[in-house]
Amino acid sequence: MSYYHYFVLFLCSTLSFAQAQGKTVTLKLKPETTVVGPQITAFEICTIEPPSKKLARALKKVVLGRAAPPGEAKDITRNQLRLQLRHAGLAELIPAITGPRVVRVKTAQRDITRIRIDEAIARWVRKKMDDYPGVEWKLEYKRVPESFPGPVGAFSLAVKTRGTFKGRGYHLLEVRVMKDGILSTKIPVAVVIHTYENVLVATQRINRRQRLQETCFRKELQETTFSAHEPLRTLPDMGAFQARVIIPAGKMLTSAMIEKAPLVARGQRVELLISAGAVALRTYAMAQEPGNANDWIRVWALDTRRVLKGKITQNGSVHVGL
Repeated sequence: MSYYHYFVLFLCSTLSFAQAQGKTVTLKLKPETTVVGPQITAFEICTIEPPSKKLARALKKVVLGRAAPPGEAKDITRNQLRLQLRHAGLAELIPAITGPRVVRVKTAQRDITRIRIDEAIARWVRKKMDDYPGVEWKLEYKRVPESFPGPVGAFSLAVKTRGTFKGRGYHLLEVRVMKDGILSTKIPVAVVIHTYENVLVATQRINRRQRLQETCFRKELQETTFSAHEPLRTLPDMGAFQARVIIPAGKMLTSAMIEKAPLVARGQRVELLISAGAVALRTYAMAQEPGNANDWIRVWALDTRRVLKGKITQNGSVHVGL
């Protein structure tokens, strides 16, 4: 048995002895009381008559539930107290309960200043933005209370995001006020993280399906805060990509604007290999549709002016079997 169980047995025997001597122990419930939190104990809602230090220590260990957020109140009923006393092995105290049937328990408060909330958010964002090297950023507060009711005594602030942290743009945050490792209250906050990056910017108009070249872009510091798609700071093997949409001059390049260029483009002049058994003929044709290796496409033979269907090989030529 634990020390606490021995203590409870000793306390119960003491109460029985006191009752045998004619001394009546009473737990008189208070109509209303104020607690510090984050939890409500049986000792905080009642008065022990006559006073007993041993009984007081036992009642401080009987938790009736979590306290209301700072500045707010909640009700604790007699039945709740009876239930927790029984769970704690103090059922002999149940007949000693007197007073009102409901106790109004208010949680004491001390205002948390805007400065402290801002500092907690700034530390959290700074740590998050360490995962985005090379990105300059600035924090803008959109909705932050000037003060917020917090618990009395020592507490800490923990910041969480509602949803996924994207590294830029609008974010809904939740500042959690923790006391003794238990959540006391939550502070909703809205912020905008402005980001600035050295990204690729088009130096000229790039048409749809036009292959990209390094001469078509320059590096420039631009704000990427509200970009719907991922801005591109570099693009290895740029010649392997083409424009998905028209890219105007001065436009920041994003991942949604480009796509992998096909091995054979529509209108491209390709080598055509026509085979029939042991006989093979090499000529040239115009691709009628784009495709990659092993794709079947239609081509227009330049010499016979006929449309044929062939398979694209790994080197970009088209093979037609008859």
